Amino acid sequence: MSDSTLNKPTAVLCIHGSLSSSRQWAMLSQQLPASYNAITPDLTGYGQSEFPANPKQYDLDFELDQLIANGLPEKFHLIGHSFGGAVAIGLALRYPQRVLSMSLFEPMAIWLLDEQHPGRVDSRTMMDLMAKRIAEGNTLNAAEMFIQYWNHCPTSKALAPSLARTLDVPQVKYPLDNRAACTHHATLNDLRQLTMPIQLIGTPESPLLASAIIELLADTFSNCSKAQVTGGHLAPVTRPGLVNPLLIDFIEQNSVIKKDQQLDCQSPQADRNDRGRVQDQPDLLAFA
Repeated sequence: MSDSTLNKPTAVLCIHGSLSSSRQWAMLSQQLPASYNAITPDLTGYGQSEFPANPKQYDLDFELDQLIANGLPEKFHLIGHSFGGAVAIGLALRYPQRVLSMSLFEPMAIWLLDEQHPGRVDSRTMMDLMAKRIAEGNTLNAAEMFIQYWNHCPTSKALAPSLARTLDVPQVKYPLDNRAACTHHATLNDLRQLTMPIQLIGTPESPLLASAIIELLADTFSNCSKAQVTGGHLAPVTRPGLVNPLLIDFIEQNSVIKKDQQLDCQSPQADRNDRGRVQDQPDLLAFA
């Protein structure tokens, strides 16, 4: 192995959630040690990426194909938030030997839950109302509904109008993301084959759907740990000072993979206020 290969930064592939963009990870990219290189693509329909040409045919495999077509590192750490977490799971299933570690912040692997699960029923009700607002052309109100549903925290109602204004785009892709997250074909048995170190991060303020998926995945993955932060489902955007240290620490802990490494799915409460890496602040630009 050449010196240039040894000195090359390790890739960290960060996949944003719905109604967001690669800008969500700007602060994390700055905080990563110099030995890592953040790769932050825009999912289709967000940021600089074009909206799917055939929305009716859109699914998670289409998103994965687009991501892969743009090129992947030979080895990389993987981070996914919300719908980006579902994409990350799909990517890890396609290339398990290339993923060094995977951190999932409330991944929307909705397809794994029974259709009559209370969390899915509640989510469907919100999705139907949101789709109606989009059809009426009121994307601003639809975005506010999205934020208030997912970010069940004291500041959610106050933040919703400001955040929603940055989401007011001609075509809101969330209904497509939601459908893709509800209809993917990967099974729990498929997920049991993933052996890379996995970190599951949740928040107590999020709706039942998010916590139910976290618990199901914790019972499924063979090599995982759990962490919890406050701030709601949008915490990677609004509270990076709590979330980013967890992501960075997990990457550094797993930069050298041990073959016999097996972690129990424990649930340490993350208390990162004294880390001093960055202050929490609503990153409104992350959704632009």
